[in-house]
Amino acid sequence: MPDILTGYAALQPDKLAAVDDRGDGNVMSWTYAQLEEQANRLANALAGLGVGPGAKVIWCGPNSLPVLAVLNAARKLGAIGVALNYRLTEEEASYIVGHSDASVAYVDAEYAQLVLPLLGTLDSLKHVIVFGGQAPAGALGDDFVAAASAEAPPDPPTDDDSGAGGAMIYTSGTTGKPKGAVRRRMDLTVALGLIGLIGFTSDDVYLTTGPLYHSGPAFLLAVATGLGQTTVLQRKFDGEDWLRLVQTYKVSTTFSAPAPIRIVCALPAEVKARYDTSSMKRMIANAAPWSFALKQAYLADFPSDSLWEVYGSTELGINCVL
Repeated sequence: MPDILTGYAALQPDKLAAVDDRGDGNVMSWTYAQLEEQANRLANALAGLGVGPGAKVIWCGPNSLPVLAVLNAARKLGAIGVALNYRLTEEEASYIVGHSDASVAYVDAEYAQLVLPLLGTLDSLKHVIVFGGQAPAGALGDDFVAAASAEAPPDPPTDDDSGAGGAMIYTSGTTGKPKGAVRRRMDLTVALGLIGLIGFTSDDVYLTTGPLYHSGPAFLLAVATGLGQTTVLQRKFDGEDWLRLVQTYKVSTTFSAPAPIRIVCALPAEVKARYDTSSMKRMIANAAPWSFALKQAYLADFPSDSLWEVYGSTELGINCVL
């Protein structure tokens, strides 16, 4: 089987794969063909730096098109993407980058100084690529990636776990140092069972209600990629802007912790009335318990059959669906 993105780039090259609409009139988007090209360039650039099957690649930054590119690039190489929470302190970030044994970091320019000072101080970290802005001294930039080949890299081996790729997500560290939980590709039977139960389709439009370094939004992004959906990226959460995105792109599925939806539901009634949210079909509640009052508030504003609740963990993924 070809890489899933390569397959969709051939089958539906002109379909909108992802859109980054920050509400300022500057909308950036990639079709499936464009996402494939950008992911291939980044994969080949990373391969030129020695990244291969089983290698760890740190990525850090708010939701954006380049974040989608690095997640796909890592998979294409059989590498393991390691999400770095950009809200961490320098000490916390240093621990995770060092503990992960990542040799390359791919970092949003806004947060370059969280990682760049670690070059030369950590034995494992050899290169930092900065995207979305000017690369500081000592870092590689967007031009380095743009110069790489747009051809798909060779498929990684699949005879053992070394070529399986996946993600390593760090736990919150509430009982000690954060632990890196390696998540390989989900078992196909489990994935199809969840997709069938919840009813995801290729026509869904997915909105990232939360940062992709969290395993929940990242899981639904994997579903979106697997089914060839369109993903709408919100770089920084804002309640009314979230409603604007739902209406503009007819968003049908998302994943949310309690806090963002509490903010949306608490907006004045006249603000909520400006936006059509009838397209929402699958709201996945998770990350912390949604109170019964919050569920009632959500159902007062959204379709009555749209609310799903799942229980899961960083280490194991989804364990229970309600």
